[in-house]
Amino acid sequence: MFITTDLHKEKRQTTQTIRCFCKGVRIRNLLSLECTLFCDASFFPSPPPSTATSGRFWFRIFGPRNMSCADCEHCKADLARYLSDPRKYIASAARNSPESFEDLRTVIYNGGHTPEKYVKETLAMLFAHLSAGDQSTFNPAGPPPPRLRPFEAKAFLSMAGIFTVFNKYDLSGTPDAAPIKTLVENWPKIRKWIQHFFYRALARKVPASEAPITNDEACFAKMGEGWTIFNMVLVIVTYARYDDTFFDSVAPKDGTLTMILKLWARIARYDPTLAVTPIDHYCRATLLFANCLQLSKDIESTECMSTQLVNEMGGDAKAIVVFLTRPLRDAAKMTPSEFSGQAMLLGSSMQLIHRLLDGVMGGLIQRPIFGKAFLEDPKLNPRPLMAKILTKYSAIRSDTDLPYGLREIIRSAFQLCSSLVYYHEAIDFVVHLLDNGLLEVYANLVRGLPSLSNYELRPAAILLKQDISTFLSHECVISAAKNALHRLEKERKDDYLALKGKESGLKDAWLYFTGHAFERATLAGVYNAKFRKEDKLTCGFCHVRMNERMLKKCSRCKFVLYCSQICQTKDWKKDHKQNCKAYAKNLEVYRRKADTEHFFDHLVRSDIRRHIPGLNALAKLNPRTRDADTLLAYCADYTFAPPTFSVFPAADVVDESRYVELGLAYRPESQELRRELLDIVRKAGGKARIVQVEMRGHAGTPIITFQIIGLDDFMDIRPEVPKSFNPERPRAIDQNDNALAVQIDWTDIVMADAIYGRRLTHDEFHMYIAEHVHLGFDDQDKTVFERVDDAVRRRKDQEDAPCCRDRSGHSIC
Repeated sequence: MFITTDLHKEKRQTTQTIRCFCKGVRIRNLLSLECTLFCDASFFPSPPPSTATSGRFWFRIFGPRNMSCADCEHCKADLARYLSDPRKYIASAARNSPESFEDLRTVIYNGGHTPEKYVKETLAMLFAHLSAGDQSTFNPAGPPPPRLRPFEAKAFLSMAGIFTVFNKYDLSGTPDAAPIKTLVENWPKIRKWIQHFFYRALARKVPASEAPITNDEACFAKMGEGWTIFNMVLVIVTYARYDDTFFDSVAPKDGTLTMILKLWARIARYDPTLAVTPIDHYCRATLLFANCLQLSKDIESTECMSTQLVNEMGGDAKAIVVFLTRPLRDAAKMTPSEFSGQAMLLGSSMQLIHRLLDGVMGGLIQRPIFGKAFLEDPKLNPRPLMAKILTKYSAIRSDTDLPYGLREIIRSAFQLCSSLVYYHEAIDFVVHLLDNGLLEVYANLVRGLPSLSNYELRPAAILLKQDISTFLSHECVISAAKNALHRLEKERKDDYLALKGKESGLKDAWLYFTGHAFERATLAGVYNAKFRKEDKLTCGFCHVRMNERMLKKCSRCKFVLYCSQICQTKDWKKDHKQNCKAYAKNLEVYRRKADTEHFFDHLVRSDIRRHIPGLNALAKLNPRTRDADTLLAYCADYTFAPPTFSVFPAADVVDESRYVELGLAYRPESQELRRELLDIVRKAGGKARIVQVEMRGHAGTPIITFQIIGLDDFMDIRPEVPKSFNPERPRAIDQNDNALAVQIDWTDIVMADAIYGRRLTHDEFHMYIAEHVHLGFDDQDKTVFERVDDAVRRRKDQEDAPCCRDRSGHSIC
């Protein structure tokens, strides 16, 4: 049981009072009881202080779980009589004599002490009472039929008995020790009475003490919040939840999920400030409801529960958002010590927000109810709070293992961040996280890595690798990642290296993210130094270089520049007609700038060129693409980490079945665009290919674009980089998760220079990529990204002409 008390600076004993279950005996001098002070400022227990300090703290009274007082002689004697022969009381309680009522009460009040060998026998007796009579026409939401009313009192006591038996087990420790299987097997026989008592209590407008369902409930009302019908139902159903099969197949059909939803909505509706509801009750109800949403089989059923939740709140989705985000807003603005009293709320609230938003889509599939409610109001939007919460609570240090409560807060925050990247302005949110200390959070976890399980670290790993990394096709995210990693290596090099070196559930994600960011930052650096000006100041058709003032943009897409109307007309007939709509759409809908679109176009072409050896090998494996005369198309999917590449016949771009799941099938605009692409490739006679690109867009969800690439982009002209160059973390994979072979391009040259801190000679570079010869290192006091900038500058004006050349024929090594 938890109570709160205010401690003042002067020494004094606390005079809070609590009631004994059976006698109502008042107990004073609470600190004389066995108790432990939970100082949430440090998130781990410490002994009661000899001198009280100002502030608000939680006290947990340890002792018999079903009694308020371990010192009451009446309770001791009653318990001793019960334990002397539990079977006698259990057998008597199963009968229908007047004496059996008293014995049933004895079993219930002492249920938490029932020896383990009698637990199943006790439950069988309680289940028998709850399933007595003909319940075939019993509607739990209505009054009980007359034939069942004689069973009501014992059914109520039996529900309380199941509660006391299960309440003796530790949910946070080993819940599997509880007889969950027995409960689940009997649930169809007992659930009607349990649901009935729940709905009776829910409909009641006055306290239970004023209008009890039975006389025993009136007694329970004096025994504290833990003995309410709502808490009994919550405890029982929470244990049933541990059987996934039951919750997946039975609970959705028999009204159990609806009961859980109503249980949680009651708290939000009647106690929005949690002034009355015990925090542990709120946390348990919130996590249970979040579990229900997680176990929903499909988006439609989850959305149905969301709609029902809003209806329970009178149609006011905003009230739910205000209620759930309050702990986040308080946590972001308070210090951990100031927020300690609410700390238990934070993890469970973030879990439920995560489930309400999980799968929110900004594209074809939408959950407009909570997507809009949480994210469109700046005052309630949790996005600006996440970096603050993560950095603040991950920075709390302990010389021992991280406390469980703190682990849950951090884990839940990472999960919520993953949900928040699947909605509009996702790119801005990712940049915000990187700019505001997300990577410092990972460094803060270094000290606790030995004690953190893979399960606890999994949300952090998913956010970094499967979410943040998949946005590294956007120039602004590449820049933010580069700056964040540079800052972390500069200021916290030991933690930066520990994340790479220590075996943990984070290692793979960290190595992939840092390696991918290193590669993308190098690509961006090379593009800025060698190609950006060329793309910006070159005619889109004849490629003549001119002053920007002399070049004119296409009036429709405002993306491609031309030196004259003649070139524009020729390019329109050649391929701009089919790209113009896509460029315009990207610039307007996905909020890209023309300059950014040029970079992404370069990134895709560069990736195709680099992976041509692997793509050619894939084409030879497929009977539909191995023929030399087959017109090929490529698919580059940047929504996965690593990116996934595939090869397919170009004729498939007009096959509508290919685009059903992508949402493009049977759309006239898309059909017309894809037919035009295929016509262009056919007329080119093998000198052009289609690239289908899937990437994370502004809304966080996949967007599909198409490009035409020319012969220079898919010629196999350079030495291949062996797969062993980075065997564990390939740059790209095929659909079977096999690494794709890579050929040399500018990025490899500059990365090698950056690794060694100096310009490698032609021979040194080829010795390095072919034989892994370790050469001398320079400038290792600089960060990786400082060395990248230096390497780009050193290679910027290179004009040598050995074996490796770029798209213009210039040497790249």
